[in-house]
Amino acid sequence: MSWADTARQNRVAWEQGIIGKGEAILLDRYPIPRLCAKGLMTTVNSLGISNLSLLDIMEPVRPNVWIGYIAPSGTGVKTPPLVRIRSLVRNYCRGLLAPPKFTPEGFTEWVIGAEGKLASDSKTVVRKPVPPHPHCIIIRDEGSRLLGESKWSPHLATMKEYLSELWDGYIEGYYTRKCQYEGEVEDFVSLALFSSPYFYELLDENFFAQGTGNRILWNVENKRKPERLNKDEFFFSLGSKDTDWNDFEQEILSSLKNLEKIGDVGGLDDPAKTLWVDFQKDCMDKSYAEPSRSAFASYIVKQPLNALKLAMNYAASVNSVDVNNILWILEEDMQRAIEDTRVYIENWKQVLKEWNDWSYKIEGKKQQKHLSEKKYELTKFLRFAIAQPEKLVCSEEISAELDCPDKTTINDILHLGVSKDWLEIYSKYPDSSKLTAEQIKRFERGNIVPTIYKVTEQGEKECQ
Repeated sequence: MSWADTARQNRVAWEQGIIGKGEAILLDRYPIPRLCAKGLMTTVNSLGISNLSLLDIMEPVRPNVWIGYIAPSGTGVKTPPLVRIRSLVRNYCRGLLAPPKFTPEGFTEWVIGAEGKLASDSKTVVRKPVPPHPHCIIIRDEGSRLLGESKWSPHLATMKEYLSELWDGYIEGYYTRKCQYEGEVEDFVSLALFSSPYFYELLDENFFAQGTGNRILWNVENKRKPERLNKDEFFFSLGSKDTDWNDFEQEILSSLKNLEKIGDVGGLDDPAKTLWVDFQKDCMDKSYAEPSRSAFASYIVKQPLNALKLAMNYAASVNSVDVNNILWILEEDMQRAIEDTRVYIENWKQVLKEWNDWSYKIEGKKQQKHLSEKKYELTKFLRFAIAQPEKLVCSEEISAELDCPDKTTINDILHLGVSKDWLEIYSKYPDSSKLTAEQIKRFERGNIVPTIYKVTEQGEKECQ
């Protein structure tokens, strides 16, 4: 019997594995997207195999996973599932729960560890010793605070770059006057980052194209219609316990302990290898077809690596091991990982679109206070756009056709139109992937395709 046959024989059904079982109970309790529930349990699963690596010709692949979830305040449920997951991790191993608030220097010290310090009298403790924490998970509710603090505090200016290093598994060396030389240490960090759409206000396009943003597997929740709760199922009676969750937690804790017994990663079976190289080639082709400065081109090249990380976790979750307790990734693990990664890619596109909409509305509100529309009228621009093919327009066309040389003011007014929901961003420079060849030919100016706007139904009504 081959190792693949042995691993398949030892596997349990997906619904009985760590991730599948956790996904089901989270969805039963919280109105969150299915992939978000699966992603949360994948971060938990990764802690049990944090010592493992999959070797390929490029680099050792670690199974750490970063999950992001953006949902409206009020109708989106963010805090309660994180409270549950945080408690689960704490009961598994308290030392794996990383501090959710930190500076780069402080977190590096937390990973490496630090000796305690005594006062001059050698009796009074000035600082307690910090044990090393090379493996951990960051569970961060209201993730906007993480980036908001880095935006407003000069000493946190390198936070995005630092987060990228944590995902990569290696903290670069650096020198500060207070901490002296730190870094040059390997780490294993998984992340669950939940936030409201306010998160968008703190971002720039580089966040999505490089660094932290293209490492996170995103989930997005639009406003959902509230449903009435079942009063008999929601509340527990006096003296009763949440036995379903308690039983689930004990099962998961036992399964995580079993994961620690896995000795190594044997590799992938041949069908899994074929699936992955085909997926990797598809991602590279899509990146190659994009303009060189496209955010999507930078993002898509990271996703084959994320698919490998997911496949490792999915295989471990269902106990895909041989007689020697070696982990093997089979075709079904890779198939599930690639399918999920494709959904995460679409979610990233939605996050980017919502960031575009959010940032232009914020800018439009700022401009609304001081813009004069007497010379450069918004309704005049709207009527011009409505008369164009597909109701599409760019600032360069308006400037040339309506004799409006001040392009800065044109852009300000277009931003105002977006903030009023009279216009929407159809294609934002430098990403022109949404445009047809004919549209690119129409709008291109000196090998650059500017931001393209489209008139909304509400904008058309305003002009009637």
